[in-house]
Amino acid sequence: MMRTEVEIDWSNGYSQLGEDYFLRMMFPYANGHYVEVGVNEPRRNNSSFIFYELGWSGLLVEPLTAWVVAGMKARPRDLFVAAAASDRDDELLTLNVFANNGAPSSLRNDWIAPERKVSVSTKRLSTILRDHEDIRANCDFCTIDVEGWERQVISGIDFATFMPSVFCIEAVRWNPFARLHREWEPMLIAAGYRLICSNIQNRFYGRIDDEQLWKQVQMWDLAE
Repeated sequence: MMRTEVEIDWSNGYSQLGEDYFLRMMFPYANGHYVEVGVNEPRRNNSSFIFYELGWSGLLVEPLTAWVVAGMKARPRDLFVAAAASDRDDELLTLNVFANNGAPSSLRNDWIAPERKVSVSTKRLSTILRDHEDIRANCDFCTIDVEGWERQVISGIDFATFMPSVFCIEAVRWNPFARLHREWEPMLIAAGYRLICSNIQNRFYGRIDDEQLWKQVQMWDLAE
């Protein structure tokens, strides 16, 4: 697929710690597809919204209904799925909700007490993507930010049918602090990815066989 490159507007960004700047270096294009797991706010602190503004579209998976409704209004071109991505289908997962930010209640959090608890249905990401063949087959990047539930989400991916060029994955828990990537990184390595770079919160992994991606990585000197 031929794609038009666009000049990066370094004055504009939405992600929390510059993740969308990294992604724009890897994908400087006017069109493409993304998958985002754990959306929360559809604009602020969001790594894919800048691509939406450029004309991209994608699939966004979010368990909290309020954010799904907000996202559908803010991003009508995107597809939203109200579910908690996990390693099993059709189970109930209890979330602690902290100011509309959900985290699985089975995970320890000593920071603040949750405002409320909600039960949500789980779906494997491979199950969700069955109904979205175009996005599944042409996904440029997939972001996963699920408050410590990343291992379960990655376990629910069928890498035989879903191989985006890049994964951007939250790799730490803040309270108490812990680095979590050792729990799930071997699954990505075995599937044909290797680490590109990282910041304090996220790690970026690229498909080893994506020559165009690694040209971009080399051009920007991103690789660690």
